[in-house]
Amino acid sequence: MAGKDRRSRRATRVLYGAWIGALVGVVVAFSEGWPGPDSKFTNDLLALLFLALCFLTFSLRGLDALAAAPRRPRQRVLDVVAMVACWVAAVAWLAVAVRYTPQGRLGIALLVGPPLIGFAAGFFYLWRAVGGLTGDYLTGGISRLLEPRLVSTDGDAAARGATPTGLAGRREYALDRRSIVARLAAVVAIGCGGLWWLRGQGPSLTGEVMQALFALMFVSSIATMARIAFRWGPALVLDEAGISIAAGLASVRRVPWVDVKSLSLKADAFNSGLVIDVVAPERLIADASAFRRWQMNATRRRYGSPIVVPASFLKCDAGELLAAASAYRARFGGGGSAA
Repeated sequence: MAGKDRRSRRATRVLYGAWIGALVGVVVAFSEGWPGPDSKFTNDLLALLFLALCFLTFSLRGLDALAAAPRRPRQRVLDVVAMVACWVAAVAWLAVAVRYTPQGRLGIALLVGPPLIGFAAGFFYLWRAVGGLTGDYLTGGISRLLEPRLVSTDGDAAARGATPTGLAGRREYALDRRSIVARLAAVVAIGCGGLWWLRGQGPSLTGEVMQALFALMFVSSIATMARIAFRWGPALVLDEAGISIAAGLASVRRVPWVDVKSLSLKADAFNSGLVIDVVAPERLIADASAFRRWQMNATRRRYGSPIVVPASFLKCDAGELLAAASAYRARFGGGGSAA
């Protein structure tokens, strides 16, 4: 827990540093003549900088970046007062600086820098003041679609007596290829539509970079889903030793029962997944490759565990899968490590 808190604080410092550095960069760009025609800093570079910062923010914070922490009414009133004070100070500085600021780069930086900081600080206090509103509506609305919610746990399955029969030997689950092909078709349609729209925006550096990034995500998504869809053999196997998972469905191929701390079922508006909470997730992540570490950390932030099996891709009822896995774990718990 202490390590996780340290990583969270480090990520917060990185985010603050990145946004402050970008703000300083914009001020320097103004002093260099932007948005004039001779400036090396262009509108395209500003758009790419903003996109890069948004990507960094959501990579480190997820949907939590959209909503501020809950604030008491008195704190929100103080935030509103601070917001108004920042904006009034920024406007007052502009009114005074226009008259008395000297010509040249230093004058432009003095004219633009403090008001830009003041307006940015005002928007920060506005964001904090309406944190509850964004949490309830903006983040809450997106969360209902994208954020997985807890549906059931292994304890719930045991309490309902949902213990399947015939636990001896193996229990295999096949891929639901019809579901995967339908999702693949949806990805292709969205990808082609997005690329067509980007191509119609005219030539620009931002457009070219966005097209390249969109094409990369589009092709990688198709390759990942095609790799899953066009393979043979069982997608998931439960046996006395643990859970065996087909390549591409999860971040690991094998999880022994001794490493499974708990099982749960989580779902969003589009998918459901069997969440396998392991005993030592930090060790499991540390032993993975760089790309897989990033992937497992993202999965852990989203689901609370680095190992999630998409039940929507299997030919089975998600509740029955959870009950079966819970029963196997209760009966065949043994030694081993995830790999």
